[in-house]
Amino acid sequence: MSKVEFLVQGSASESYKVVFQKTEKGLIANCDCTASINSLSCKHRIEILSGNTEGIVSANKDQVGEVATWFKGSELEKKIKEIDAKEKQMDALKKEIQNLKKNLSKAMRSAA
Repeated sequence: MSKVEFLVQGSASESYKVVFQKTEKGLIANCDCTASINSLSCKHRIEILSGNTEGIVSANKDQVGEVATWFKGSELEKKIKEIDAKEKQMDALKKEIQNLKKNLSKAMRSAA
């Protein structure tokens, strides 16, 4: 098992500890921020998995590349891709609904 820990500066005054572990079963990612503690997807883990080192305040930014190799092809990567695809669908549906509402508004102002 391999393990990498990062300290990340978030919105709180104290930095968060983000821990990645490569196990026989796959990749585990934990953070001690409020979102993660409440079983929500925290941006700190996602940012590091996407290769972003911007918020990292620990001296091991170079290990983000190592974590990225664990992430490639993992179940976590598949799940993040699923979320991204659904968010794109949702954005497209929001635009479609917005256009339908505009058309409804136009129809209400004139004899269609």
